[in-house]
Amino acid sequence: METQRILFVGAHDALWTSLAEQLKLMGIDGVRKDSVHIGGRREDFAGMRAVLIGPAVQGRERMELCRQLRAISPCPLMVIAGGIEEAEELRLVVAGVCDVIHLPLRPRVLAAQLANRIGHSPDLEPTDHLTYENLVLNSVEHDVSVDGSPVYLTRTEFDLLALLMDSPKRVYTHEELSRWIWHDPWNVDHHRLEAHVCRLRKKILIAGGPAIIGSVRGVGYRLVATANLAGVPQLAG
Repeated sequence: METQRILFVGAHDALWTSLAEQLKLMGIDGVRKDSVHIGGRREDFAGMRAVLIGPAVQGRERMELCRQLRAISPCPLMVIAGGIEEAEELRLVVAGVCDVIHLPLRPRVLAAQLANRIGHSPDLEPTDHLTYENLVLNSVEHDVSVDGSPVYLTRTEFDLLALLMDSPKRVYTHEELSRWIWHDPWNVDHHRLEAHVCRLRKKILIAGGPAIIGSVRGVGYRLVATANLAGVPQLAG
């Protein structure tokens, strides 16, 4: 069976690394190119089943790239964007974009969406369970446990933990987390977000789980191994 290929145009960052790993698990090859290396040659897109433009490509460069790609390739064209205005999103659709995918996103879910878009049956079904040391999150039954014992979380706490556990190496900004939890990236309440993170950390620790949520000062939050948290005061609050 011929290997399915998807072209990602953008930076070699944590998003691309996570997405490429998830695509590989589903039997799809992810090919990355910088936007400056994309020319008007049809051969650049030979064998590609879809083209995905990453969030590092923005503004006029992104719009021109979409028009160029649509003119030389019939495959589905998608864009990943954060904080995009409605007018800009409409212009991208007019330029030939099939889907505008908003940040933050879950790489596993995006990989499954891409597989569905190109009509590919994944070789590996994504698991419904996310694990980190002795902490387990079940996205189907919507529960969290430590060593088999339930940890009772609010809807907001569960959504926050699910997002962080889905991409454990990625740093999520305060704006991205606000969009994910409250659907509002513009009115970011840092104290409100910090309060949810602190309560979530406390519940997991009391249940005997790891202190895995770390702060990246001035940026946001990520999952960090317990060993990496020792002696780092800014992660306590």
